[in-house]
Amino acid sequence: MTRKKTMHTWLQDKQSGHPAIVDNQKSSLTAQESLETHHHELSYADQQKQKAHPIRAVFMIILSLLAAVCPYWVGQRIAYDRTNFIIVTFHLFPPFMWSIIGWLVLVLLFICLGSALLTRRRRFYFGLALVCFALEQGFSGAALLSSNFWSETYILYGNSSPYANALDLGIVAAASAIFIFSIVFVSLLVFARKGSRITVLLRGWSAFYFFLICEFIGLCIALCIGIF
Repeated sequence: MTRKKTMHTWLQDKQSGHPAIVDNQKSSLTAQESLETHHHELSYADQQKQKAHPIRAVFMIILSLLAAVCPYWVGQRIAYDRTNFIIVTFHLFPPFMWSIIGWLVLVLLFICLGSALLTRRRRFYFGLALVCFALEQGFSGAALLSSNFWSETYILYGNSSPYANALDLGIVAAASAIFIFSIVFVSLLVFARKGSRITVLLRGWSAFYFFLICEFIGLCIALCIGIF
């Protein structure tokens, strides 16, 4: 009788919405929702952790370091050990063409890096950026690019030093232009007012065209220095 009475009382409490029964039902639903949230709805930090690939990042860093060091060393060794070969190669094009070649390789490097950051084909553009970077470092080593390349190229190449100087100037012009572009871009991003017409330079293709304008100005300055 007692057991039947207890069951009957429990059913009456459940039908009448007794607080204890309602609280138990709510707690079970909350626990179920928490479990589902844990498995299906992750926080932003957890999503970033899932997207992170530390091994891949370390591999990219190692490749970047190898592309920075090895081609420069190889180009410099060829310049010292096979100077005549480098001189003959330089004479294939006039000096201003070597300046354009050095400038173009570095500009392509920056474009590939920007595409790797803004598009989904990151591996493809990062690979192209590594190739351009290695090629630019090889040119820098062969042209003895340093803080005092004018005297070093004259000592090694003699009358053919304008070719190496032109290549160095093209690389320096591209690097200086991207530096100036970065300063102007960040300054506009921080200090420009919303709705101002100048903020157009911060959007999509306008920013890309602004980057190219800065690079062309740098190239023109390199070509007009007068070493030719």
